[in-house]
Amino acid sequence: MSDDWDHIYRIRQSLRNLGIVCVVCFVGMAILSATVAALNIDGSFKRPILAAVVFSSAFGSFSLMGWWLLLTYHRYRLYLSSSAIRQDGAIKSYSVSILSIHEAQWRLRPKGGSIVLLYSHGQFKIEFDPFTLADRDAIIAILRDTLPAQCHRNWNEFNERFVAASPQRQRQQIRAEQTLLLAVLAFALVFGVAGFAGLGNEYFMYSAVNLAGFVWLRSNKRQPPGDNQAGQQPFRIEPLR
Repeated sequence: MSDDWDHIYRIRQSLRNLGIVCVVCFVGMAILSATVAALNIDGSFKRPILAAVVFSSAFGSFSLMGWWLLLTYHRYRLYLSSSAIRQDGAIKSYSVSILSIHEAQWRLRPKGGSIVLLYSHGQFKIEFDPFTLADRDAIIAILRDTLPAQCHRNWNEFNERFVAASPQRQRQQIRAEQTLLLAVLAFALVFGVAGFAGLGNEYFMYSAVNLAGFVWLRSNKRQPPGDNQAGQQPFRIEPLR
């Protein structure tokens, strides 16, 4: 298969940043909580060593999400050309000729939508949410125009949800996400204050989890309508007839 790719895409940097935050926060909390439990200065732990092992294991397992994001950011590439598609994932890679694809299923899930490409020897999925808004629009347009018209399935519904969405609906979604962001951040602050007030070390854990959730939501925050680069026209593709 030819390696003369017309377009090469990788996931957005905010996911890498989220991975760094997750690793730093959860590894730090694992070390801190294990140290506090092992020293047991105030005698609040009946079995300090067991508590240290439990805390370090719990927070250490949470950090795996961050390591996975970093690995995915480092390895993921999406290659597109007029004759082939290749996707290099964190663990597995797929490569397929355009001519061998007999069905392209445009799906509304997961968040941001996806496309499942079925070909003679199997199938694989491309999710759009990990890309920047500009890259997502470009990838959708390329796939829509490159794949044969007869193989598209559920395009009109996908187009209505993600491509031709009205600016008013987008603004409503953005306001809802902003409200959720503020609520999660407020919980993180409240739990943090409770921990520093001496109500219990577990509140630091609650605060860290909410803070990680805030960072994740912030990294996935929608771009408001009209924030595209100067001179760039709104992205629209007509429904299939």
